Amino acid sequence: MQVNKTRGTKTKMTTKNNGVMKECIICGESFEDKTKPKNKKTCSRKCGDEARKARQRKEYREANPPKPNQKQLYYYDHYEYAFWNTDEKVMRNNFWKEDMPYSPDKIETIATAREMYDYIGGRRRRRETIDYNGDEKADHKVNVRFVESNREPSEVKTWRLSPEEIRERKERRKNRR
Repeated sequence: MQVNKTRGTKTKMTTKNNGVMKECIICGESFEDKTKPKNKKTCSRKCGDEARKARQRKEYREANPPKPNQKQLYYYDHYEYAFWNTDEKVMRNNFWKEDMPYSPDKIETIATAREMYDYIGGRRRRRETIDYNGDEKADHKVNVRFVESNREPSEVKTWRLSPEEIRERKERRKNRR
């Protein structure tokens, strides 16, 4: 390798096949620049993409500066004693921070919804009445594929519970938890 001095204190290292050793502007690793104008700045395509994105971000920030926030607009900290500007126009801008109480009707609606949620045990489900008296013509969107076998079906047990028995079972389940 030969060392050539160019432009002040920068040094370029040339290689046998007319390349120049450079340092990547993204990762800092050394690489050989074999391009004809010798203006390559990054070692790989990945680093090149990172450099392009960084350049685009910088250009975007210059073209679209951020809008000033409330503190930058109305807080005077460049004086000896910092203070907030308390003009009426300025303070109207801060009304969004205040909580507004609900109306009594709205509170009642929320309380009713919470009670229903607790009573039902979750969100309201779509109601569907299923006839358990042997009517199998109704479509309940349940598809069952039976496997062919030589076995005989066993006896089917049918349980019918009254609403009181159902309530008792639900209460027992709640008490277990």
